[in-house]
Amino acid sequence: MMLELFICGEEGGILYVKQMVIASGESPAAAMRRIDRLDEAEFINRIPDLLDQRRVIVRLTERGRSAMLAMLKHVYDPPIPSSPVAFDPRR
Repeated sequence: MMLELFICGEEGGILYVKQMVIASGESPAAAMRRIDRLDEAEFINRIPDLLDQRRVIVRLTERGRSAMLAMLKHVYDPPIPSSPVAFDPRR
């Protein structure tokens, strides 16, 4: 869910609760519990859609975006060894 929100936010899109539930692959009840926990942890905001009161827009907060950036940096920037490792062709 967080990755979906991150990508959507970076692309300038809008994501609704219903889309998040579908994208999660979980049951609606389980997905809503996860959304509630993300909201309580202040990683997301839920905003009523002014054009359609039945829909709720979900966006990452700055805290959520920072968490995603940190996670992606950790995944894609592996730590560099402090001392060079000698190449051993026997390995």
